[in-house]
Amino acid sequence: MKPGTDLASRLVVGLAGPRLEAVEREWLARHRPAGVILYRRNVRSAAQAQELCGLLREILPPGAEIMADHEGGPVSVLDAAAGRPPAPWTLGLIDDPQLTRDVARDAAVRARAVGVDRLLAPCMDVLTAPDNPIIGSRAFAADPGRVARHVAAAVAGIADAGLRCCLKHWPGHGGTGVDTHLAAAGRVVPDDPAVLRAGLAAGADAVM
Repeated sequence: MKPGTDLASRLVVGLAGPRLEAVEREWLARHRPAGVILYRRNVRSAAQAQELCGLLREILPPGAEIMADHEGGPVSVLDAAAGRPPAPWTLGLIDDPQLTRDVARDAAVRARAVGVDRLLAPCMDVLTAPDNPIIGSRAFAADPGRVARHVAAAVAGIADAGLRCCLKHWPGHGGTGVDTHLAAAGRVVPDDPAVLRAGLAAGADAVM
């Protein structure tokens, strides 16, 4: 990073609510962050979300992205504007990668219509801890091979719609027994790297 670079230009930031407040508008225009992430608190309807994304597009610098946690199932922050896709676990049980690709494409088409550039999905965790309080049905399966197939299919489906994606979580959250938003997980055993490789080979350009 060059001396004098505004650190905010490297950040993806959130908003307080469904409308862009004056103080937020001023901050975004001044600091020009790398992107904005939408949460459920920001989305009330398709029309409202489109308006919000349109305003953000006018203020954000070229190349900045509007992102959303929209995996399907319980983590579908755009559901009020773009519907709720099936949970990844359900798709993993069916185990039809083409169906997973179709579902991901449909979700991405709907998200793109709202104004989103990148889905923070798919979830590539391998659910090795059944009592996991934060992953659960967000995972495609407990088997790394099955997870890899469906992660690759989801990445391809999102790309089919013209959106970018972000694989998550690495090195893996499926074996933890705590919600790491609230507590430290201790020692983390990485998931099978084949899952990560499958997502990257399918075209994913970001990992969290």
